[in-house]
Amino acid sequence: MNRESVQDYVDQSEAVFDASPQMDEANTKAAVLSDFLDLLDWEIPSNTQLEYSVEAFGQTYKVDYALILEETPVAFIEAKGVDTSLTTDHEEQLSSYMMNKNVTYGILTNGKQYRFFQRHVNASKVNVQKVGDTVLSNLPTRVTVLKAYTKDAIESGESGKILDRINELRKARQTLEAEKDTLATSITTLLSKNVSDSISSLVEPQSKEMIDRIVRDLEEEIISDKDSILFEKDSDSYTTSITESSQTVLELQSKEEEKKDRDSENNSPSDKSVGINQLDKSGKYIVSILDGGNEIAAVSNREQSQVMVDTTNILVDYYDLIAKLEPLPWVPSHAKAIINNKSEWDKAVPVYKKLADGNYIDTKLNKDGKKREIRRMADKCGLEVRFEGDW
Repeated sequence: MNRESVQDYVDQSEAVFDASPQMDEANTKAAVLSDFLDLLDWEIPSNTQLEYSVEAFGQTYKVDYALILEETPVAFIEAKGVDTSLTTDHEEQLSSYMMNKNVTYGILTNGKQYRFFQRHVNASKVNVQKVGDTVLSNLPTRVTVLKAYTKDAIESGESGKILDRINELRKARQTLEAEKDTLATSITTLLSKNVSDSISSLVEPQSKEMIDRIVRDLEEEIISDKDSILFEKDSDSYTTSITESSQTVLELQSKEEEKKDRDSENNSPSDKSVGINQLDKSGKYIVSILDGGNEIAAVSNREQSQVMVDTTNILVDYYDLIAKLEPLPWVPSHAKAIINNKSEWDKAVPVYKKLADGNYIDTKLNKDGKKREIRRMADKCGLEVRFEGDW
């Protein structure tokens, strides 16, 4: 399984739903979810049983799909019609099935919404947790979660490792976000003590920026299908590479004089920002562009995709973004060409919109994906962005 195969499934399913938007459960299973089983490498009837009997709430119910290994169910898939929105009652129903049959993995879907579950056993306590919740169009960004429910992953025991790792990364991200200021202060104290007090004024903002980058990288790692990892397990402890930290120290020392120069100019915007005459915050989604902490431009629109295009045009026109990304296509992660000099990409199915300079930007991203790529492009130009409105 890879992003391309998942994208193919998404495209085929969307075409089916466009033709029959009120499809009931039986037709949803026949027209779409059979392909979903194929995507996960489960086959009817060799290792998948339909209408599997389960005792729950004092009655006998039928699970739509039971995924079987060695004559034992290892995962349940509960299906609803695309005309039925998923509810917490549906989640409780699937959780009850999993608990009663000691099934570790579960998926609840109506073809357009996908919710992923895992049963946990801690001492005498057993519970079912939701480990993922996404929509059809975003499945290509959830390949890691999907892989955990494939036949090979469950059979080999990799599923538990994949989902446990995702949970660990999420906890790490939440800790970094919640304790950002405290951690930045600790880093500042450590480096000031071991390097020089003279860099303390530069260390703290750099430390916060580094934490923000790690948070973004963690989010990318959680949703990615890469084999590389941010953390390596050694016995019961986790260590991170110190390469970036070492490089950061050297950069802090070399940039001390630059910092003094910037302070003397009272953090005034760079000359490149002179001439930008765009400060529109009237739309639903707003992106403000900042240079040295000063707002130099803002774009807005009722559509996220257009805001992404307009922001990129400013970076291209005033900050030579394309020169910083060349050679094109620019593929910051995986097989997704965010900026391309062609209107097509053979490794995926992008939704390209034309930029003012004639290049193209892929806007086929969810909200968080758009924000992530806008930040990346701004960072390439030495700028920051702030998201306002309904982001």
